[in-house]
Amino acid sequence: MTAEHDNLRAALEYSLAEPEGHSALEMAAALYFFWQGCGFVKEGRHYVDQALAADTAPSPARVKALYTCGQVLLYLGDLPALEERAAECTTLAAHFGDTERSYAAATELRVSALRGDLAQTVSGAEAQLATDWRDQPLTMVHLSALVLLTHSLVAAGRFEEAVAWLDELSAACDRNGERSMCSWGDFVRAQAELALGRFQEADEHARAALLVKHRLRDGVGTGHALESLARSATAMGRYRDAAWLLGLAAQLWETLGRPHAGIPPMVAAHQVCERRTREALGADAYRRAFDAGHAIDPDTGIAHVLNPAAAPSP
Repeated sequence: MTAEHDNLRAALEYSLAEPEGHSALEMAAALYFFWQGCGFVKEGRHYVDQALAADTAPSPARVKALYTCGQVLLYLGDLPALEERAAECTTLAAHFGDTERSYAAATELRVSALRGDLAQTVSGAEAQLATDWRDQPLTMVHLSALVLLTHSLVAAGRFEEAVAWLDELSAACDRNGERSMCSWGDFVRAQAELALGRFQEADEHARAALLVKHRLRDGVGTGHALESLARSATAMGRYRDAAWLLGLAAQLWETLGRPHAGIPPMVAAHQVCERRTREALGADAYRRAFDAGHAIDPDTGIAHVLNPAAAPSP
């Protein structure tokens, strides 16, 4: 898909100039994984917004485009825009079928997650998973519900429940050869292992998440994985490494929407890690290590993280 990026842009521009049919909406919505999972969230927002503005008639295509927009806005951490799109998606979906209503429920779930409403996120995700989804073809709706559910359970301290659902997520992904959402599961599992005091296991899962997210050029996922590695480094007393990782992650956040996508539990975890690391190192040593991570070429830095023996030492 990346090799065809220019052709995709040309097709989208052509569809936006063509007033008949829903081709622009359909294409912009169908590319949800490219926008969200492969590092093109800002471009995705541009094209989905353009398509929604050009084709305002109520239709199933518009519902799916609003759902895709919701995924992109979650990554960008834009809560006001997400709330607006979710409200329209819910209202419009009521006039169509089960598929459209599932898109609306998934978009509302993202609103709960970005607000940091753990109870609402858990109940909404559980409702989406209280179906025969295990016997159906795997969909992004259910994978996302699993990720948001487990993330919220970990944030709420319900670790055993989270791990059980993470096992389901991993098994479903393995059966279908899915890697992107599976790596989000690794990220969430790293948080659970860290909270349970299993620091080495947390580090291994965060590293597995980083490997996939970096290969896919998923900047938000890469940033979260680096932050998770910083937290495990702090927990193991590797404070200079933690500060360096926070600096490397900061480079990515500066190019994206909001740091940590503005998700409250992730922001809070970052603040705790930063404070503990700074206190352990002292302000000057912390700043030197952070600045070193912030200054290094991102690919070089991530290569070192993934394979310290094979990459030049930063």
